[in-house]
Amino acid sequence: MSDKAVTDPALVTELSELIDGARQRAAVSVNAELTLLYWRIGHRINRELLKEQRASYGEQVMAKLAKELTKLYGRGWSKRNLANMCQFAQCYPKLEIVQALSAKLHRSAVLQPQTQATGGHRPQARALQSRVQGPDGALPALAGSP
Repeated sequence: MSDKAVTDPALVTELSELIDGARQRAAVSVNAELTLLYWRIGHRINRELLKEQRASYGEQVMAKLAKELTKLYGRGWSKRNLANMCQFAQCYPKLEIVQALSAKLHRSAVLQPQTQATGGHRPQARALQSRVQGPDGALPALAGSP
């Protein structure tokens, strides 16, 4: 095997494009799934715990739930985030609407052309990628995985 085949800039460029495309599609898929998860969590809390009302005990319930979820899954499950999920579900009460909007939004993110102003990557994709990946670029371990 020649050194040229390994160091061919065209090959490196092509492989880089394949890797970047796969990462982008994975990030979009994760974002779509998280959108639905957050809606389902907010909907369930509103329906089951808060009984569609803002009772005084709701603050205590949300604080306890946030503490338990944070203990199980780490950061991202604060009382404020749970309240945002509840508000999201109240603003969009039908899952079908959320699914349609989510699909349309994420599909347009994939089809939107890259711009040179952002170095070939859209800011939303970079922000999502940084949320999904750790500072070292590695994907976080799933709860319960070795």
